[in-house]
Amino acid sequence: MPPFPEAVRYLWDAYWRMRRRKSVDMMGNAQPLEWPELQAFSTLSGLKLRPWEIRVIEWLDNIYLVERAKAREG
Repeated sequence: MPPFPEAVRYLWDAYWRMRRRKSVDMMGNAQPLEWPELQAFSTLSGLKLRPWEIRVIEWLDNIYLVERAKAREG
């Protein structure tokens, strides 16, 4: 596995800070991060996310949701 790209570690950390605070639905399914959560995180953390950074976080969240769903089905 290639080394983690240190230049974007802050986005990985921000993503997991948000993801850890996201609840699941009544069936235990993870829910996607939503715009208000991204905005609240940006405001409260002081990390002013640029559009491309939001796209990266959305991409990470999409991967997480797909892989979690696969694991639950498997």
